[in-house]
Amino acid sequence: MAVTLRDNYSGTATPYFALTLNASTDWAFQSFTTTQGYSLSRIDFWMAKNVGGSIGTLTVELYASDGSGEPTGGLLATGTIANADVGDTSSYSWVLCTLTSSYNLLPSTKYIIILRGASLNGANYIIWSYDDDGIGASDFAGGDQGWSTDSGSNWSIDTTQDQLFRCYGDTTPPTDKTYTKKLVAIGNHELWQESVAGTMSELTAANSDFNTSNKLNAVVAFQKLFIANESALKIADFVNAKIATADVGSNPPHRDIILTGGSSGAKMVVDYITSTSSACTIYGKRTTTATFTAGETVTGTNPSTSPYGTSVSFVMTGVAEVAAPHWYDWTVYGTDATNYGAMPAKAYLVCNFMGCLMLSGDPNYPHQWYMSRQLNPFDWLYAQDDAQSAVAGNDADAGEVGDIIKVNIPYKDDYVVHACANTLWYMTGHPCAGGTIVELDLTTGILGDRAYCWDDKGNLYMMCTVGLLRVPPGFGPLENLTIELWPNFIADLAFDASLHRITLAFNPEDRGVHIFKTTLSNGTSSAWWYDLRVEGLFPDSYSTDHGAFSSVYYQSEDPSYRKLLIGCNDGYIRFLDKTTKNDDSTAIDSYVGFAPLGLSTSIRKDGIIENIDVVTGGGESSGSLSDSDDILCSVHVARTAAKIIEKLDGGTAAKFTKTFSGPGWSRNNMDRRSARGQWGGIVLSNNTAGESWSIERLILDTREVGRSI
Repeated sequence: MAVTLRDNYSGTATPYFALTLNASTDWAFQSFTTTQGYSLSRIDFWMAKNVGGSIGTLTVELYASDGSGEPTGGLLATGTIANADVGDTSSYSWVLCTLTSSYNLLPSTKYIIILRGASLNGANYIIWSYDDDGIGASDFAGGDQGWSTDSGSNWSIDTTQDQLFRCYGDTTPPTDKTYTKKLVAIGNHELWQESVAGTMSELTAANSDFNTSNKLNAVVAFQKLFIANESALKIADFVNAKIATADVGSNPPHRDIILTGGSSGAKMVVDYITSTSSACTIYGKRTTTATFTAGETVTGTNPSTSPYGTSVSFVMTGVAEVAAPHWYDWTVYGTDATNYGAMPAKAYLVCNFMGCLMLSGDPNYPHQWYMSRQLNPFDWLYAQDDAQSAVAGNDADAGEVGDIIKVNIPYKDDYVVHACANTLWYMTGHPCAGGTIVELDLTTGILGDRAYCWDDKGNLYMMCTVGLLRVPPGFGPLENLTIELWPNFIADLAFDASLHRITLAFNPEDRGVHIFKTTLSNGTSSAWWYDLRVEGLFPDSYSTDHGAFSSVYYQSEDPSYRKLLIGCNDGYIRFLDKTTKNDDSTAIDSYVGFAPLGLSTSIRKDGIIENIDVVTGGGESSGSLSDSDDILCSVHVARTAAKIIEKLDGGTAAKFTKTFSGPGWSRNNMDRRSARGQWGGIVLSNNTAGESWSIERLILDTREVGRSI
């Protein structure tokens, strides 16, 4: 398919103005918003160089745009322009740059083109033309002009001027992909989004508009992020376009109608409006490549069932359509309490159940739950006479749960678990269509709003007041996974809801559940790993700055970022990397203990451990398998099993130690020393920076000797 002219701006008036780059630190850019997806392969510039100038090789770069309209993330595409290809100021022309490799642009997404030259100076410079139509107002709605005098460290942006450019590319080949994913992280009163794979940029409009010192939860629904932060109910909108008017008129637009721009021809499906009178901001999904322009008249027709009049007509402000993402208050539609009810004054729990957003956590009504109208998160008018109505616990036959709701946990559209402080319940079906609330367990409650996770087989795991519970799909018998492995686990956990947060995360790669207990005040974290393969519970540890406050297994579109992510105390998002042998330059202290080992069949006799041998992983010194580094073997003996456990837990000095060298097995590795006692323990470990280890077998001999003292 031929390369076709795509997004471009060729100006509307001559003579054009010009931006001069006369130093290697002078960089210029033009941003643009794609009107469709395509494979960008060429960018042209209307430009010239000074007469007799020798400008060297110019560099062209493509970047994503952050929320402030500045370049962000990694380099997406690049190309060069030779000195000979640029004419002088006596003959301005379109100068083409073929990219080194094409880049697939997403539709309705803002990108930035940067032009710079390492050899530019006062005697050899370039002039890239721009146009402000001579009246200080840009005709190009998709982006802005920008420049830097310090190699991109700081940018200046002029929203009334636009550089002249042309983008060319093929139509992107069709794929099976019908969605786009991005990671969103919240912390320190800020919200950050994944601008390109692996790179985060801040949604600056959200900064300090909520309070992460208060309880906060969020849920993805309808291509938005809905945030419940006590009295701060907010939306991060990643799909809609935004237009505004100073006077929406007597007939505000009804939700789901189509609005049309009178001069642009742009169309949008209305999703949400901020007001039903006077100044109003309208959010909706644009369905055309054309965008709404400043000052145009927008019209639409409300349905006959609308509480508003039929004919919609208003004039946009002097600001053209603004592309996503957006940040705004989550209120009922148009803040119209008469027709759309009222949301709870406070909530810190939110989930999506059956296409309804469910809120809980109002401190004045901690047992109460609230649900929006199905498929409409802006309608909270309860107890309407239909099966999709908004509903609250005190307005439904299903009723309230009678306990403090700690978290609502939905499972597809089948049911939602109301996990409470002292009891567990679940709701099946929509409460306006015969849904009921059924008891799950009346003897235990969950330890917090993050103290749960799902595995890939539909099992629900909850850290409760009696231990780690597994709830099978369909609510079979609850299984306490820690009651026999570690009977005092809850007592040893020493959890205090006012001081700590419990977070659970299922790891599909290693087949187990991470359990994190983090101290809210300083990030100190204790951790455990429940291994589903061996049904064992193992302690884990992290440094204070790595304390886990949240975690998610991110199903990224880019497989290299498809990992279990952990939101840490120092603001970093980390993942578990099996290939890394150090943790942020710190040696990893890893060990495994085998204890207690009975050395005698009689309580009146001692036993002896001797002839200890370790076969390390990796085969022999040659081969394709990774070889294990050295392993330190520590041998402990005692008169009782409990004493052995105390020695291992307390780090008591070993009876003797031996370093086993890898890889594989060596005749000279065997340690023939012996240690005497009734019970024994072996610890294998390595805490050397830059090393990792594995074993195939631990071999030792035991035998009874003499009488015990």
